[in-house]
Amino acid sequence: MGKIRQLSEQLTNKIAAGEVVQRPASVVKELIENSIDAGATEIIVVIEDGGKELIQIIDNGIGMDEDDLLLAFDRHATSKISSYDELLEVQTLGFRGEALASIAAVAMVEVRSCLRGMLEGRRLTINGGKFGSILPIPMQPGTVFEIRKLFFNVPARRKFLRETNTEYRQIIETLRQFALGYPNLRFSFSANGREVFLLQPAELPSRIGQLFSHHYTGKVIPVAFSTEIFSIEGVVGTLDLVRTRGGEQYLFVNRRYVVDRNLNLAVYQAYDRLLDRGQFPFFVLNIKMDPKLVDVNVHPQKTEIKFRDEWAVHNLLRGRLNHLLQEKLIAAPSFSQALPPADRSQPDTQSELDYSPQTAALTVTSNPQFAKSPGLPQGRPEQQRMNFSLPKSAPINNDDLANKVRHFEQNLQKDSEAGNPVGELAMAHFWQAHGRYIFAQIASGIIIVDQYAAHERILFEKAQKVLANQSQSASQQLLFPLTIELSPDDFSLMLDCFPALQKLGFVLREFGKNMLILEAIPAAMRFIDEGQIILEMLHDVQQRKAPGTAMSDKIAFAFAARAAVRSGDKLQPSEMQQLLDELFATPNPYFSPTGRPVIVQMSLNELDRRFERK
Repeated sequence: MGKIRQLSEQLTNKIAAGEVVQRPASVVKELIENSIDAGATEIIVVIEDGGKELIQIIDNGIGMDEDDLLLAFDRHATSKISSYDELLEVQTLGFRGEALASIAAVAMVEVRSCLRGMLEGRRLTINGGKFGSILPIPMQPGTVFEIRKLFFNVPARRKFLRETNTEYRQIIETLRQFALGYPNLRFSFSANGREVFLLQPAELPSRIGQLFSHHYTGKVIPVAFSTEIFSIEGVVGTLDLVRTRGGEQYLFVNRRYVVDRNLNLAVYQAYDRLLDRGQFPFFVLNIKMDPKLVDVNVHPQKTEIKFRDEWAVHNLLRGRLNHLLQEKLIAAPSFSQALPPADRSQPDTQSELDYSPQTAALTVTSNPQFAKSPGLPQGRPEQQRMNFSLPKSAPINNDDLANKVRHFEQNLQKDSEAGNPVGELAMAHFWQAHGRYIFAQIASGIIIVDQYAAHERILFEKAQKVLANQSQSASQQLLFPLTIELSPDDFSLMLDCFPALQKLGFVLREFGKNMLILEAIPAAMRFIDEGQIILEMLHDVQQRKAPGTAMSDKIAFAFAARAAVRSGDKLQPSEMQQLLDELFATPNPYFSPTGRPVIVQMSLNELDRRFERK
């Protein structure tokens, strides 16, 4: 008997579901696409437990009759195309006819639908691909999908779903994409019985304000132009919305959200010299073009596309946007002030923890009316707020430091003569170069220390110790508490981070819907834009997606990256000495938490060779 056999339809549906239904957000995406294709003007999304227990999508679209309701769950059954020619110029979001069959194969599904103009609809249940009977029910025109217990019959897949809040944030991002692509539609979203947002139809700038913050609304530039290949409309952000990691770039082709690195690059290049390396602008752009010139049938997720002439689109987009930005940004004095002349508020761009918001910002305001928390030390006077000061610690004597330097040389100076004494670090011979590097003379030459990477290592080690124990870091109270407005997904992430942030010395409390009050910060931090540092830490945690990384480690990484002394901060000799004291007291002073070198050593022999003295 042969070994090859025909697989059952149930099994093939479960296999195919792996391509289309990867997580709850995938289900939300597919069902909302169907709602939009059905002409809905209002879409309601309800979830429980991050979509793992319930996903409910309600729309006021055209609805389905009994025959369509049954046929909709057959694989490769669709109302959107009927020929190869239509596939070549597809204008709907969905067209493959795979989503509903895939969802029904791995979940408990109930669908209710009623045609427009009718008062009675039909109800169908499907459990893991097994169809129930169709029953008549009274209902309003439209369609309701209820997806319960996703992957209930595929334990291995359900096991690999992420934590509830992680899945919740993925759904938020999916909804954000649709809301930006279709600002003319009404969207409502609720999670675990709580309304997260209600978005009324609006112009794109207003919709951006609804989704992110009113802070964004006045900091976008309208874009509208046509070329011989395509037309484009949307907005690009001013320099106030530039970030140091991607995440707020939304690109649509014929209102379909797509991921295209080449077109994103075209937008980055359009900013030309207005951006520094490692910076990313905010934009929401919709490219309209003949569907025949773009192939959307590339991947089951339908976010990857191919253009007939990709580089023509790239070059035209870059050129026209560059002209607009040069005119708007360079001519407007308020925009030219958006970036500081020196990078004193951001870590080195070489760091892996550069800032990346999905929704950074939002609003940070000072609130003197909030009472100060009792028992916390008072903040430094206003005139001292910008001064850098390392936290005080017990000094390490010169002999101890010399021993640590000797250990460093033994590890890194491979070409030194055996037994060559290092000698004590000459404490009088510290100097700083370009506000970035610390030079120190030692008996066998010099060492050069990256001050940001060194302080990052120190703070990372301290944060790890605090988070691993039951201890609590000291706090310093702000002169005026700050209100911080967050997007729903950021607020959810912040709640996950709350216990660890409190142990590090942050004093935060909830204040209304998606808002926080920041009352105090760790004693080790400087008083510089405290609210923004909180937002940056939050997005550092969000971007650190290495598998197996504990939340406490993510927060320690983020805290070290944002609280460390910056390039450009001037240090006094005593501060430089203290920084090196604490650096050599760490278990691994040679590398930053992100793996960058902290110390470079140059021997006297090497210096002599370079100056041809030997």
